[in-house]
Amino acid sequence: MTFAAGARGTLKRLTAPFTGYLSGLTTKNSVDLVDLAWTRQSMTATYSGTASGGTLTVSNGTNSVKLNLLGDYSTAS
Repeated sequence: MTFAAGARGTLKRLTAPFTGYLSGLTTKNSVDLVDLAWTRQSMTATYSGTASGGTLTVSNGTNSVKLNLLGDYSTAS
């Protein structure tokens, strides 16, 4: 899934596991992890990668979702 330059939108993740790649993300885009329950004070997000891509892992302390990213997100917050 590639977000076009200047696009605004939400990707709703409906199936697990997500095996594709995301690219072109900006602050105007979002990913809705509908199958990962929000757990107050337990949510974490970690990124492991290089300038060409990596993995964003979001966890609620019990379950986690891994998103494969293409592009340089190593300095993103």
